[in-house]
Amino acid sequence: MTSGAVDAWAIWDPYLAIAEQEDHDRILVTSAQISPEVECGVASQKAIDGKRAQLRDFIGRVRRAYAWAETHKEAMARAYAADTGVPLAIARIVQGRMHVQVLPRVTDEAIALHQQGRTSTPTLA
Repeated sequence: MTSGAVDAWAIWDPYLAIAEQEDHDRILVTSAQISPEVECGVASQKAIDGKRAQLRDFIGRVRRAYAWAETHKEAMARAYAADTGVPLAIARIVQGRMHVQVLPRVTDEAIALHQQGRTSTPTLA
C-alpha cells in the first residue's frame, strides 16, 4: 500500500496498528461493522472424551487471563510487546481494542451469531 500499488487490504492487528501508525493508513470498515465475531475451538468428540475436567480448567484459566488483561491494559501491552517484538506503542493500540469475553457455556445466541451471515455489504466512502 505504501508504494501505491494496492488501494486497500483486509488485515488484522498488529499489522493494522502498524499500518495506521507508521504509514498513516485509515480504516475504511472493520469486521465488527460487517458481522459480530464469535471465536470457537473445534475438536472431535474422540479428542475430548473423558477430558471434561481438563477442558473446564482450561476455559477457566482463559477466562481469568482475559479478565485480568481487561483490567491491566498496560501490563498486557508490555507482555504483548515482549512476546511479539512489536513496539510498545503498537502493543498499546492492539490491547486497547482487544475485548474478549469468554462465555461460561455455548449459548443459543453465540451459535446464532456464529452462523449468521450478513445480507448487506457496507458502503465504503
